[in-house]
Amino acid sequence: MKVDVTDASILAMICAAYALSRPQGLGHLHYKSGPLSKEELDDIINQAVEFGQFGDDVVVSLDYVKGRACKFTLCKEGDRIIWNLPWYDHTWDAAINLLFTVGLRAQAVDVMRVKGQNPHNPACNCVNCNGG
Repeated sequence: MKVDVTDASILAMICAAYALSRPQGLGHLHYKSGPLSKEELDDIINQAVEFGQFGDDVVVSLDYVKGRACKFTLCKEGDRIIWNLPWYDHTWDAAINLLFTVGLRAQAVDVMRVKGQNPHNPACNCVNCNGG
């Protein structure tokens, strides 16, 4: 599902993604509590812009940040910024929470509709998703 997040602050989305992410696996060894600092946010943005490491169509991409499995990527499509869901290693509720947090209520409602049709995602551990 493609969600247009052009109207949201990229910094607010990064902060919300970070806040909604939890340490996993070896991330527990690097986990640090608390929000991202202004300097850390600047580093995230500067690395994405400076190195272009993710290609021309990626605005920002977070994998593990301070031990948290953020798994969060925003891409450009034309003049729009898109977030592709489902959000890897996160629930639909986390994605909905992020959208509400950054003021994208209409997009959050759209995701709620999709969740109602298919509550399973990459973070699901039910018998059906794990092959029995």
